[in-house]
Amino acid sequence: MVEFVSDSTLEKLFNKEDILHGQVFFNGKDFIENASEVILIVGKYGKIIYGNKKAIEAYGYSFDELVNLDIFALRNEDTKEFTQKQLNKALNSGIKFRTYHYRKDGSKFPVEVRSIYSNKKSKDMVVSIIRDISDVEEVYKDITDRKLIDQELQEKCKKLELLKQKAEDANKAKSIFLANMSHEIRTPMNSILATIQLLQLECINEEQSKYVKILNESAHTMLSVINNLLDISKIESGKFKLNNQSFNLKETINNIYNNLLITGNSKGLEVSYYLDPSINFEIIGDELKLKEILNNLISNAVKFTDEGYVSFRVKMISNDESSEKIEFKIKDSGIGIEEEFKEKIFNDYIQGDLSIKKKHMGTGLGLAISKQFANLMNGDICFESILGKGSTFIFTCEFKKFEHKERKLKISNMAKDKITISRIEQDKVILCVEDNLINQEVMEGIIKRKGYKYIAAYNGNEALSILKNNKVDLILMDVQMPELNGFETTKIIREEELDGKRIPIIAMTAYAMREDKDKCIKADMDDYIVKPFDIEKLYEFMEFHLRT
Repeated sequence: MVEFVSDSTLEKLFNKEDILHGQVFFNGKDFIENASEVILIVGKYGKIIYGNKKAIEAYGYSFDELVNLDIFALRNEDTKEFTQKQLNKALNSGIKFRTYHYRKDGSKFPVEVRSIYSNKKSKDMVVSIIRDISDVEEVYKDITDRKLIDQELQEKCKKLELLKQKAEDANKAKSIFLANMSHEIRTPMNSILATIQLLQLECINEEQSKYVKILNESAHTMLSVINNLLDISKIESGKFKLNNQSFNLKETINNIYNNLLITGNSKGLEVSYYLDPSINFEIIGDELKLKEILNNLISNAVKFTDEGYVSFRVKMISNDESSEKIEFKIKDSGIGIEEEFKEKIFNDYIQGDLSIKKKHMGTGLGLAISKQFANLMNGDICFESILGKGSTFIFTCEFKKFEHKERKLKISNMAKDKITISRIEQDKVILCVEDNLINQEVMEGIIKRKGYKYIAAYNGNEALSILKNNKVDLILMDVQMPELNGFETTKIIREEELDGKRIPIIAMTAYAMREDKDKCIKADMDDYIVKPFDIEKLYEFMEFHLRT
């Protein structure tokens, strides 16, 4: 027995005020069932929801058969993509066209189709009024036009395919360029790092040792960026391979945790750690890439957490006789991730907070590379994050088990002589406002070497607080800083100089264009020096403004 939809169901599909193509008014079930033309109700994905008596007669299907079909079954399968486009247009604004429809027995007949969405609020369904126009010769012209349109679409598809190929070729060329440039830069970088290692073996004093350490850290940071670019180019070109060797996972994880403990405690963060004792620690895998992934995830957790905690947990999630799958979970109470960046966070070169007040630096490559490394290690990286409440990153990977423990020899550092350098005692106080901790250490050495007293501020707010409680003779002001940038801080300082004494302010910035200098002077700064700068040039600037 054929069951047709009820009036109440139809009323859910249509508004009684709807006008189909400005001609036909809805009058309930009787109108649908007794219409002289085929009427189909189609869902937005092409599913036939309902057909009237005329539809059953026209196509030769029973009602149950008809409602188990989709609209594409009534059209040539070659036109399925085009039919979906027509359906989408009908959902948005309605459509009228001519084409061929196919009956259950495979025969076809020309039709004119008028379709419009059934409910202006939901736009989930389309009602189609279909008229058999077999006796209209004009349909052949329309079919010819349809073929011409199909040919045009095919030509456009070919052009799109050509553009896609060109884009892939350009991406390949970019990868080759990055690889070549990375190699070219790595050559002098190797010389720099080797020279630094030679200096570390010399008998140098404590201050020199500090500078060599800073130089070493900065050189390795630069090398890390170069390695990231090289890794991206290798992965994109399909040439990257893991370097699987035996190592002790417990030793590696403990070293990583010790670094986390130092960096976390330096920011006043609570650091917790758990290592699953059931793990077989003697494994085969790429230890270097494991370190890169974990160090990237952990450094991000520390970087984006100003108060609270960072938790590091390692556990085994599966294993067999030859391998085991390990889960590394890094959880923090930091700033979290904005919704707009969540879908993009693993894309190359993506970063948030790209403004003059940006607090956290980076290339935007770390997470993208880490995720690809994880995939190569038969694992993955996923995350959960709530803005303002923190993030949890979960990294999984697979290792082969290794039964023979290899001992690694550790070379102790040579003792270094400590030589005291005499300094000229002066009473001039220099305030350095700089948000990069390494640059602060460098600036401390530069200023103290001249015998001046040194005070550091991490941002504009700290600088303003220091000025209220300390006598300062000159300010070295970074421009790009969190909370208050250099321009905003200078403006507040100038407004608060009520006693008439003006403190010289020298802008220190990586912005090197002429308009950047003009902007600093316009902001009421007294001078401008570009990073990286010559130390003797900075001394000249400082002495000039301290004398005036």
